[in-house]
Amino acid sequence: MTRNDYYRQPKIYATTNQEKQHLDNRKIIFGIISALLLLILIWFIFFSSFFKIKKIIVSGSLNNEVSSEINQFIGRNLLTFRVGKIEQELAKKQTSISSLQIFKGLPDTLKVKVNVREPKLLWVTNGKNYYVDENGIVFELSEPKFTEDENKQIFKIVDTKNAPVITGSQIVGSEFVRFITELNNNFNKIVGVNISEIRISETTFQVEIATDQNWRVYLDTTRNLNNQLVSLRKVIDQYKDQIHEYVDLRVEGRAYYK
Repeated sequence: MTRNDYYRQPKIYATTNQEKQHLDNRKIIFGIISALLLLILIWFIFFSSFFKIKKIIVSGSLNNEVSSEINQFIGRNLLTFRVGKIEQELAKKQTSISSLQIFKGLPDTLKVKVNVREPKLLWVTNGKNYYVDENGIVFELSEPKFTEDENKQIFKIVDTKNAPVITGSQIVGSEFVRFITELNNNFNKIVGVNISEIRISETTFQVEIATDQNWRVYLDTTRNLNNQLVSLRKVIDQYKDQIHEYVDLRVEGRAYYK
């Protein structure tokens, strides 16, 4: 046999039973350790107190019912805590909430951010007071606290028909809210007369204004407010002594007084 033939005939070495057993034992031990580590990890994530909610930070105003429900989140697992549906359900239970967001802060904190509707109107019906935001959504505040200046910006609308309202629903359009806000801000400046009360009856397309002069003004809320106020001022300047009951500006281009 030549030297080259020797290298062309490699020898095959087989592992012994002892070596096989050793490898199998190592695999079993590795599997057991991996399973134990996995169990420990599962226990740590889902069953230990490390990820349990211990602190809830609330930014915004909540009523007692919603606060009580949020406090029940204490002790729940932060990682498995589902936010989406809970945010919607909580917002429905407090009509003054325009939006509610819940954020998770590892390892054990929830942050609840509450955006409360800003009152633009005070709606009076059936002897009850409700607030209306800029979008015409009617709601209630659990503990309304406003300064004197803020109260002046929340003008009162009296529903003389005492129609029932459903809190959380839209009672008027945003255009109506803007009309009343501008009316409150500009009536005295342009007309020189103060508003005592604003009333609606059959429809929000028109309003009845009670003045401190003991006569009323009827306006169309679908038409330009400034034009109506300028027309009212002209009527007052020319016929002030003849106005005893009302001035009606609901027909465009016309002014009726009595």
